[in-house]
Amino acid sequence: MFRNGCRGALALMVLLFSVAAVGCGPSQLTELVERVTGPEWQEATSTSGNYVAEFPGKPRTTTQSVPGTDLSIDFVMFESGDDAFALSELATNGMEPNPLDEAVDGAIEGARAALESEWGTVTATEVSRTNGEFEDVESRRYSCDLVGEGHEFAASGLIFYRDDVLVHAMTVTDKNFDAKAIERFLSSVRSVDQRA
Repeated sequence: MFRNGCRGALALMVLLFSVAAVGCGPSQLTELVERVTGPEWQEATSTSGNYVAEFPGKPRTTTQSVPGTDLSIDFVMFESGDDAFALSELATNGMEPNPLDEAVDGAIEGARAALESEWGTVTATEVSRTNGEFEDVESRRYSCDLVGEGHEFAASGLIFYRDDVLVHAMTVTDKNFDAKAIERFLSSVRSVDQRA
């Protein structure tokens, strides 16, 4: 039950974030749970072919519809035990997106609410949020702690809009997970044309 809660929480967090970014309500969400494993860091290309990232094992791709809309989210996701890494893309299809800060707020609250359904009372405490530029677009890097009834996890992410697409790289890990591995994943995200 605990592991399913974490994996479900990552998928739900990505969905909630994406839905918050385009202004849809949480009642339109469904849970996506995929379990894959792998032995070593591997570079993987997003389903659109526009982005690459390094994952700490062999990731898997999947697509999830956003209920109540004509939108879908494409995922490249790696999960091992209770730790998960995901790179998602959501084409907004011309919908007016919410500002990045509102989308981050929605993602953090969505993660807290999703985990609360598994663990009981959960608090989400934002640790950091930085404004930046991902290649040529405005972006946000963020992290938060998620604590509830004996469980301590952390979520970290990089988000930006480019060419009518919301791109979101995210990790949900045990709070004591190797910070260098999380940084390696988030820092490895590049557009294919910028890959060095």
